Amino acid sequence: MNKFLFAAALIVSGLLVGCNQLTQYTITEQEINQSLAKHNNFSKDIGLPGVADAHIVLTNLTSQIGREEPN
Repeated sequence: MNKFLFAAALIVSGLLVGCNQLTQYTITEQEINQSLAKHNNFSKDIGLPGVADAHIVLTNLTSQIGREEPN
């Protein structure tokens, strides 16, 4: 019984330690903007043939993280 409890405690503690590393991730605004710059001028055609069609182009993609809207 003691070996079972020890093994269970060891497994649970291993899972907690392993998952803790997954929750600690940081990314900067500059890194996001660099990634968005790689996908600048993204275009896609969508719609239903014969009903409605749209050509969408995304340009000047940027992000602004942690800013508040002015009053």
